[in-house]
Amino acid sequence: MSADKTIVDPDPGLSDDEIAPTARAMTLPPGEGAEPVRLAGRYEILRMIGTGGMGTVYRARDLELDESIALKVLHHELAARPGLIERFRHEVKLARRVTHPNVARVFDIGEHGGDKFLTMELVDGESLADLIEREGAQSLARTVEIVRAIAAGLDAAHRAQIIHRDLKPENVLVASDGRVVMTDFGIARAIAGPEAARLTKQQGQVGTPAYMAPEQVEGRSNIDGRADIYALGEIAYELLTGAPAWPGTEPFAVAIARLRKDPPDAAAERPGVPSSVAAVVTRAMARDPAGRFATGAAMVEALEQAVASLSASFTAQASARPSTRVGRAPAATDMTVAVLPLRADGDPEIASLADGLTSELIDALSMTDRMRVRPHGVTAALRNQDDPAAAGRELGVAAVVTGSLRRSGDKLRVSARVISAQQGFQLWARRFECQTADLLSVTDEMAHAIAEALSTIVSTPARRPATNGAAISAYLRARAVMRAGWHVWTLIEPAVALMEEARALAPDDPTILSGWALLQARMVFLKPGPTEVNLIAAREAAERVVAMAPHFGEAWIALATVRWVEYDHAGMIRALRGALDASPSLARAYDLLGRVFLEHGAIEAALAFFERARLLDPTTTELAWETARAYALLGRWDECDAALELGAAAAPGPRAMFMARYALWRGTRDPSWDTPLDERTRTIPGMVFGLLRSIVRVESMDPTLADALPSAPAKQRNLRTLLDQIRAEALLALGRDEAALALIEELVQNGFVDLAWMDHMPLLARVRESDPRWAVLRARVAANAEPALIEARALGLL
Repeated sequence: MSADKTIVDPDPGLSDDEIAPTARAMTLPPGEGAEPVRLAGRYEILRMIGTGGMGTVYRARDLELDESIALKVLHHELAARPGLIERFRHEVKLARRVTHPNVARVFDIGEHGGDKFLTMELVDGESLADLIEREGAQSLARTVEIVRAIAAGLDAAHRAQIIHRDLKPENVLVASDGRVVMTDFGIARAIAGPEAARLTKQQGQVGTPAYMAPEQVEGRSNIDGRADIYALGEIAYELLTGAPAWPGTEPFAVAIARLRKDPPDAAAERPGVPSSVAAVVTRAMARDPAGRFATGAAMVEALEQAVASLSASFTAQASARPSTRVGRAPAATDMTVAVLPLRADGDPEIASLADGLTSELIDALSMTDRMRVRPHGVTAALRNQDDPAAAGRELGVAAVVTGSLRRSGDKLRVSARVISAQQGFQLWARRFECQTADLLSVTDEMAHAIAEALSTIVSTPARRPATNGAAISAYLRARAVMRAGWHVWTLIEPAVALMEEARALAPDDPTILSGWALLQARMVFLKPGPTEVNLIAAREAAERVVAMAPHFGEAWIALATVRWVEYDHAGMIRALRGALDASPSLARAYDLLGRVFLEHGAIEAALAFFERARLLDPTTTELAWETARAYALLGRWDECDAALELGAAAAPGPRAMFMARYALWRGTRDPSWDTPLDERTRTIPGMVFGLLRSIVRVESMDPTLADALPSAPAKQRNLRTLLDQIRAEALLALGRDEAALALIEELVQNGFVDLAWMDHMPLLARVRESDPRWAVLRARVAANAEPALIEARALGLL
C-alpha cells in the first residue's frame, strides 16, 4: 500500500492496487453517525440482507455470543396496525416450536427505539427464487433433492401443528453448503386452537397470491397442511420448467385463475420432463385438497417412484442441467437502491462534476446483479432532501445513497453513506480525498462498498485511474450534458466538445473511450449534415474498447449502438449478448434487445425484454416510445397511451410525434384535435408532428401533404427508414396506396427488416388483403430479418 493512502474499513473485494493510489479514505466524525448501529445494546447491524412485506432483514453480530445472526425489523407502518405486534410475537412463538435442519431457527424477539425485531439463524447463500432466475430449469435429480428437503421441513412443521401458509421460492434459502432451508413463518398459524383462529380472523386473507392454494384464495377457515403441499407442487413445477405454474403480472388475477383452471402440465411446458414426474407435480397442485398428497413425505415417495420407473438413459438425459440463462430477470428479492444527487458547493464546475459522478455511481451499481437502482431522472427531484430515509420511502426503495462533492484545498472531497429507508439505519459511511483524476476509481470503490453493505457484489472489476484529471473532469461534465440533452442535437452538441477534450487527454481510458464512441454513434442519428466520419470513428472506438475491456458492459453497449446505426442487426445482437454476459443487470441491453426483436417481428419477446428494462430503469424515455409502438402494433391502445404518458415529461416532442402517428393508425379524423406543437418545431419530431397533425385534422386532406415530410441522408439509415415508414403511413392515410407501395418496395430493396410493421400496422390492412404484390414484399422482409433471428436463437436470446 502506498505511503500517502490510508484506508479505513476497506472493501475486502478489492486489492490494494485496485483502489485509487492517490485517494485517501477516512472515517467520518462522530457527529456524522460513523458508529455502527446497535439494537438493544446487543446486536450490531453489519449490512442489509433484504426487505419484504413484513420487514427488513439485516446481517448482525450478536455481541453477547460473538456470532452472526439474521435480524428482522418490522416495518414502521405495519407496527401501527391493530394486532400486528401481536402477530409478530405469534410468529416467534410458532417458529420456535419447529426444530429441523431444513427450517431456519428463530431465536428471540426484541425492541429498540419503538422498533420490534426478531433474531434468526443466518443462512449464507441465496434464495431459491434467485437460483431459478439465474439458472432456469433445474435437473431432475436436483429438483427431487430440493423437494425432498422442503417436504421434510414441512412435515416437521405440520407435526408441530404449524402451517407455513406462505411457502414460495423467495422463502426457501439454498445455503452455500447446499443445505435447503425454509424461512419466514410470518403468516403461519396453528392448525388448532382459539388463538390461531382469532389471529386468522384479524388478518383476513394471507399468503402470496402467486402460490396460494385455492382454499386460501377462497378464504376458507379450515386450511390445513395440504395448502403447503400445493405450494410445494408449484415450486416443483418451477424447478422442472424454469417458469411459474401460474404466470401473470396481476397478483389476484393469477390467484383467481387456479379456481377456474386445472393445474398446468410440466411435461407440456418443457419437453423432456417425464410425464410420470409431471403427474406427481400435477397431483400436488390439485384444486381439491382431498386430491393432493396428505404429507410431504408421500409426495416425495411418489416422486422418487416416478423417477425410479424411468430408464437409466432417460434419467441421465432428464438430469442434465440446462444451460445458464442469459441475463437475469429482475426479481422480488432484488435490492432496490436510490442514489440521491451528490451535493456540491456553489462552484458550477464542481456541480457539473457532482452530476456526472452521480450518473457514474448509478451506472456502476446498475451493473450489479440482484440490485435495481433508480435512474438519475427519478432522484434528481430529491436533490435537496434533508431526510434520506424519507426520500427512500417516497421512492419505494430499500436503501438510499447520499453524499457530497467539495473542494478541499488542491483536492476534492467525496463523502457518501448508505441509509436503510425503513429504519434510517446507517449501513456504511466514508469520506475520500482525491485528485480529479481519481474520481472514477473512487466511484468504483464506493460502488463495491455500497454493494457489500447491501449484501451483493459489483459484477465489474474496478477501473484503473486515469492519469489526467482534466480528462476525467471533461468526461464527467460531458456525461451530465449527454444525460440532459440525449434526444435533441442542439442540446447534446456541447457534450461533443467536452468528450473530445477528454479523449484527447486520455485516449486509452476505456470509460472515456466508451462514452466517446457512444456519443459518436448518437451523432450519426441526430447530427445534421454528413455523418460518415462519425460512424467510422464510432466503429473504430467501440471495437477497440471492447478488445481493451471486455468485462465492461458499457463498452458492449457502445458497440451495439454502432452496429445499430450500421444496420448490422446480427452484430448488434452479438454485442448485446456480450453486454449481458459482462453486466447481467444492464437495463440498456434489455431495452436494445427489445427494440431489435420488435422490428424483426418478435413482438411478445420484445415486450418481455422491455419489461425487464423497465423494472431495472423505470424512466427510460426511449423505452416508453418503443413499448408504446409494440402495443400500438398489437392494437392494445390503452396500454399504448399509458406508455406514451410515461415518456411525456422527459421528451414532449417525440411524444407529440408518436401521438400524431398513432392517430393516423387508429383512423382519427377530428377537427378539434389540436395537441400543442413542440417548442422545438425545428427538430425532426416537431416537423413530423406538425405535418401529421395537418393530415389528422378533417379539414386538411390535401393529398400532397405527405410529400412535405422531412427526410434524412442515406447514411443515417435508421432515421431515414423511420421517416420513410411515416411517409408511407401518411400516403396510405391520404389514399395514395400506389405511392406508399412504391416507397415500401424501395425500403425492402434497401434491406428493410421491420416485419412487425409489415404484419400489424393498421393502415396496411387493405393492402395486405387485396394487393397481389404484398406476399412477395412480405417474404423479402422476412428473409431480411431472418439472419438476426437465427443469431438470437443461437445465442439463447429467443
